[in-house]
Parts: sequence; C-alpha cells; structure tokens
Amino acid sequence: MGRYKHLYMMMGTGNGPGNVTPTAEFNAFADPEALKIVLEFSIPVTLIGWDASINGCFLDQDYLTEMKKLNNPISQFALDCNAVLIQFNRDRFNLEGLDLPDPVAMAAVLYPEIITESDHFYAEVEVHSPLTYGTIATDFMNTLEKEANVEIIFRIDGDAFRNKLKACLTI
Repeated sequence: MGRYKHLYMMMGTGNGPGNVTPTAEFNAFADPEALKIVLEFSIPVTLIGWDASINGCFLDQDYLTEMKKLNNPISQFALDCNAVLIQFNRDRFNLEGLDLPDPVAMAAVLYPEIITESDHFYAEVEVHSPLTYGTIATDFMNTLEKEANVEIIFRIDGDAFRNKLKACLTI
C-alpha cells in the first residue's frame, strides 16, 4: 500500500441511509473486512458515497429525455444498459430516474472543482454486528478524539456533473 499516494473509493453513504441494509451501502457491505484493512493504512482515503449520486447528481426524467434526444450510439447504449437500474430505483426507492454512483465518484476524482461539500473524519467499518454489518461508522462529532482517516465527499455540483456526463455522451 505504500506505493499508493491516495485512494478514492465509491464507498459508503456519507451521512445517509444505506442502499442494501438500513445503514450499509453495497460496496462496503460486500467486503467490510477488506475495507477495515484499507482504513487502517496510513495513506489518504477519500470516500465518495452513494448519497452523493442522489443528492444533486440524480438524473431525473428531464435529463433522461435530453439523453434520448442526443440520439447517438453512445447515449443510447448508456440508456439501454441502465434500464434495469431505472426500474430498480422506481420499484425500491420510488425514484424516477437514474443514480450513477461510480461515474459520480470518477467525476469527483477527475474534476475536484465540482465537489461542493466534503470534510475529514475518523471512520471505522462494522464487521461483527449482523444489524449494522458493512456500515461505515463515521465520528462526525469527534467524540472518539481520533485523528481523521478519511475524507468524505457529501455533495457534488449536480449541474457540473450532468454537463460533463452529457459531453461524454455526445459524439
């Protein structure tokens, strides 16, 4: 791990609810033991949570209509391969549209100027409790008085993200 200068991960929920359990986001839930090891290394870690893709960066029906109007193979592919996610969002979360947590995380890394809210905290991941397994417990109030080991990105400028995404989908 000493070869890495910084780790950026689409991981966790910032300060929001989970998307696979009441408190855990899918990526953290999938292998919290590995995440625990990563959080114990002494290299900078930035977490871009699932909630960042919902808070301001969610692609609503108006944006999806704009994507359809691009009418090119790339935009059509993007819509086609996300059709199941659009239906899942409708069925599970009662949301009409599309969240793109991995592209949002990538945009935050490539274009840090679009980050509008982030902060540094101490965090651990729960690996024992069946109820909270995979939850990233973040010490927002510094009650443990431990040195911060993560930066958490809470919000991305949604308009800037959508504009960058549209540019990628335009031939």
